[in-house]
This record gives sequence, C-alpha cells and structure tokens, in this order.
Amino acid sequence: MKIKSFTKLNKPLLVAEIGNNHEGSFKNAVRLINLAKKAGADAVKFQHIIPEKLYHHTDKKRINFLRRVCLNLEDFKKLSKISKKKNLLFSITPFDEDSVEYLKRYVDIFKISSSDNNYFRLIDKILITNKPIIISTGLSSYLQINKLYKHLISKTKNLNKVCLLHCVSNYPTNYKDVNLNFINLMKKDFKKISIGYSDHVPGVNASIIACSLGIKVLEKHFTLNKKFSSFRDHQLSADYKDLKFIKEFLDNFQLILGKIKSKNKILTDKMQINNL
Repeated sequence: MKIKSFTKLNKPLLVAEIGNNHEGSFKNAVRLINLAKKAGADAVKFQHIIPEKLYHHTDKKRINFLRRVCLNLEDFKKLSKISKKKNLLFSITPFDEDSVEYLKRYVDIFKISSSDNNYFRLIDKILITNKPIIISTGLSSYLQINKLYKHLISKTKNLNKVCLLHCVSNYPTNYKDVNLNFINLMKKDFKKISIGYSDHVPGVNASIIACSLGIKVLEKHFTLNKKFSSFRDHQLSADYKDLKFIKEFLDNFQLILGKIKSKNKILTDKMQINNL
C-alpha cells in the first residue's frame, strides 16, 4: 500500500498514532503495531526524538524522561519492516533535519507536529524527499495556517501528497474546544491541499463527526490500554475497541450515504409490511 495522492482517497486514511505510548519498549511497539493492524488501521505513526536536540541541555528533567520513553533509529528501521509486512503504512514525526536523511529510506509518510509547522527548513527537507507529508495545525492561528499554505504552494508541485490536519493541542481536548466546523473552513480556503483531523478527544465521537465532514486523513492516538500508566497520552488514546469501531464506521460510511442516481428516491424491490 502506498499513498500517491491524498486527494484520490475514497475514505479517510486511518492512522494509529502510537507516538511514545510504547514508553521506550520495542516489544510494546511491536504489540501496538499488531493490535493496530487487527483493529483495521491503514497506518501506524511514531515519533523520533533526539532529546538533546529538542530541549535545552539545562532541562535535564525532560531530557531524562524522553531518554526513557524514546526508541532509536535502529528500532524504527526494524519497526518499518514489521509494519510493511503487515501492509501498514509506516509514518514518523521527526523533530530535526538530520533525522530526515536516515528515516526517508524507511518511512512511507512523514508527519510534522503542531509545534513544528512553522519550521520551514524541516518541512522543505521533507518535501524534497517526495514522500507524502501530513502537517498538524494545532497551536496555529488562521493567519499562520494561511502562511504555511502559501509556503507549501511555493515549494512543491506535488500538493496532492500534502495533507493539513485540523488539530487542537490540548491533551485531552474538551468538546467545547474541538471546533470541527473549522474543517469546513479549511476545505473552502485551502482547496489545493487535502484536509484531515488529528483527534485528541477521549472516545470516538469527534473522530466519527470529523469523518462525516469529508476529511482525507484521521489520526487517532492509540494505546494498548487506557490505564497502561500515568503517562498522559494513554488516557486520551483509542484502544483496540475504539479503533475497530472507527474502522467499521469508515467501511460503511459511503454505503450508508448512498449515491444519487436521479431525483427519484431509490426504492427496494420488495416492501415488507409489518403488523400494524
């Protein structure tokens, strides 16, 4: 499975955002890949973080935490092979430019985090690889997203390989803050690029509604168990049952909508009359 164009997808690409929910365990990462495949995900996504490059050297607490929960480049090389054997797209969020050079051999889709959607050198480095790229827009105002949109148009002709995700960078996100109608605004104003949604709301409701708005990519945090540990992301993530429910909705969504063949309502061949 490869993504040649987000625009031509007939239903949203379902991305299981594993992130760092493996908590530094390669074994858990493999378990998460297997479970995501079983639930029906199209892709799995991880984060590649070099703690010393992400935080100032004086921030020892955060650096030590990330050292505990992060995997290394060699791990991702192996996880990429495992994912592809299961016909899952393999996606990674890099946080530095040097990592892109190594990862491009193993990644099917690159992802830019909300914190880096104005890191244009990193974005441009990924665009040169000609790999599909998904960019979250959390932390960005409308004007900042518009600036990003114009930058992308100026830098690549392969806009069909770019998807912007509506995203609210609260973990978890409350219903009153989700503002899914912003997806419709993005679709109207940023027509040259596909629009998707990155869901940080507990449960499946926001994901289901977003899919009904015609998004091309749905990214949902994914965990083995919502009570796996005190690490924040587990609680807002989908578990196997949640992801499977979303997948079944996506499989049947177009069927439920049906097709308009004419102005006449489509009737079934036989009408069954129940006892009245």
